Amino acid sequence: MQISKIERSLNKISSMVELLKMDGKLSNIEKDLLKDYVRKLYDQISEEGDTEDIQVEKQTYKTSESPKTKPAIKEVETQPLVVEKAEIIPIDSIVEQSKKAEDDKERVSEVSVKGSSKFDELFLVDEVTDLSGRLSMTKIDDINKAIGINERMFTIRELFDGDNSKYDQTIKALNGKSDFNEAKSYLSNEVITKFDWNSDEKIKKAQYFIKIVRRLFA
Repeated sequence: MQISKIERSLNKISSMVELLKMDGKLSNIEKDLLKDYVRKLYDQISEEGDTEDIQVEKQTYKTSESPKTKPAIKEVETQPLVVEKAEIIPIDSIVEQSKKAEDDKERVSEVSVKGSSKFDELFLVDEVTDLSGRLSMTKIDDINKAIGINERMFTIRELFDGDNSKYDQTIKALNGKSDFNEAKSYLSNEVITKFDWNSDEKIKKAQYFIKIVRRLFA
């Protein structure tokens, strides 16, 4: 009976016991290793002599034994945590970033136009005190109905550079807005800059058109 072989097997079993004390549990890999250690110890005690056979068994076992059991166990234990974080952490930030990107995209044209004081002039609201002024600011349900035929032709020519389709598209979009802020954002992003409503030649006409738009949400 080879005492040194048995002693090494006992040391391995002892190491597994220490590992159990540290972690409080054994993984499937550790359980399999412990079973192998115990089985090998049993075989070593049962077999006597035949040093060559024992040596071959030792070499065969070493080829399958992982020399660094603890690092492999740590990797198995920590890997699910890494995957879980990768799935959970980015969700809120991705939603927030996506929403912020959409808001920034919607406001980008408006911000660029606001660099001029003339932009603010377009949306100024004059204080109305007389009766005729109040009547001119009464609520309307459709911008088209508030603009006569001649005025429509004038608006298309002066504010939309003669582009009938863009005028119709703009009126339809404005009629579909829920409040004046939405209408203002649409005009800032899609119309004011494109047709240069801030220019000295167009600003007064644009102010009048915007007052009609404001009546839609009065």
